[in-house]
Amino acid sequence: MTDFDPAAIERWALGYLNQLADGGRRGVLMGGSIARGEQWAHSDLEAGLLVEVRDPSLPYFNVDSDRGVEVIQLIGPELIKQLEEVEGGNLAAMSTWPIQMYQARVISDPTGLLTRFVAQFDRHLFSPCVVRTKLAHHGTKAAHALDRARALVAADRTRGALCEVRGAMNEAVLALHWSLGELPRSHNRVDSRLRDLTTRHGLPEFYALYREVFELDTADEVVGHDWPVVKDRVLQIAAGWRAGAFFETAVDGTFSWGENGGIISVYRLFIPIVGRPDAGIFDSLDEPGWAGANLGLLRFLGLASANAKMVSRLAERIDHALTAIKAQRHPST
Repeated sequence: MTDFDPAAIERWALGYLNQLADGGRRGVLMGGSIARGEQWAHSDLEAGLLVEVRDPSLPYFNVDSDRGVEVIQLIGPELIKQLEEVEGGNLAAMSTWPIQMYQARVISDPTGLLTRFVAQFDRHLFSPCVVRTKLAHHGTKAAHALDRARALVAADRTRGALCEVRGAMNEAVLALHWSLGELPRSHNRVDSRLRDLTTRHGLPEFYALYREVFELDTADEVVGHDWPVVKDRVLQIAAGWRAGAFFETAVDGTFSWGENGGIISVYRLFIPIVGRPDAGIFDSLDEPGWAGANLGLLRFLGLASANAKMVSRLAERIDHALTAIKAQRHPST
């Protein structure tokens, strides 16, 4: 990793957030790795913005000074109700709070609501009941994705099925973190972070499964061969989420960060499902004519060689991994 100045990243983040706070009139949080003092050279910023009603005109994905910014809207009336429940001992609502705001830093809080939110979040996020809810949530999402994958295999739509399997694997990665009492974080560095996590906990087979599901052995090859050809197309697809500039800036459009495995897995997880179900490429992946005209894109996304036997086997292995995660005892219980 190249040398970087953590203090400079923090100064940039504070400048952006102070503008977002509009002179202290709006409640704003600094979240993510920058708030926790764990930033790296290419950290983006997770900003929590307190609003009365959701503003659909405010993009979630943003870019400022060549860094990504995710603006997470916290809806005031909903948050007040949830905080009253949590402060009264019912922690159920906490499982829906965005984990990017764990250990967040209050930048502006004219109502005092965000200070209460941060205090409860930091105190209770890893409570056994919250962790159990998180595990159940990710396990259910993974199971539904695997059901959809098997249905797609039966319909001879194996590329779409592999996309669903990757969604299930992502849920399994999140579940594994919770089961081990660790905060899931940093999609861009999921490969190196997961390697570290599974090494520390003696789970190399889980890391190997993740690598196989996302076909990461092809990462360097497709970055050199296919990415220059398909880059504009990929960013055009990302624009379906108003995230083209964000993907180029915050998901290493230059592939120069030394995190190719994690970056490729982000593209392979999300690009096929952008715009789904009404737009995007998901419903075209298994059409022979479309596939023939987009072979470079399919190679970059690790979908070109998908077949029923391989996808079914991966789905079964993820099922087994989820069963093993459920059987683990959380460190705090």
